[in-house]
Amino acid sequence: MPRARIPLIYHTDGNILEVLEAIQDAGVNAIHPVDPTGMDIYDFKQCVAGKLCVIGNVDVDLLLRGTPAEVEAETKKHLQRLGPGGGYILGSSNSIPRTCKIENYRIMLETTRRYGVYPIRIN
Repeated sequence: MPRARIPLIYHTDGNILEVLEAIQDAGVNAIHPVDPTGMDIYDFKQCVAGKLCVIGNVDVDLLLRGTPAEVEAETKKHLQRLGPGGGYILGSSNSIPRTCKIENYRIMLETTRRYGVYPIRIN
């Protein structure tokens, strides 16, 4: 019987560069959420391009305290810079806490639906 090919997503915070090789050797397929206080997601995606999928990084603090316009701008920036070439899934930098402004969460989702389709085109 063939083995199921189930992707393995590793959730971690902070800077994981020192243990990145061990994470890859363990068969991990994706890293969530690429903590914005620990690593630069743009540099990290270049480092793991073609090896790991990168997930998340829209700062939870922005979702809690920012404006919808700020969330939309950050979402577009992530899609524009991280989407081309694949290997990126937009999401928050951790989870969506119940204290998150619902309008900020909605605008993140709506912006992703609008601009997160290949080929990525954001004006």
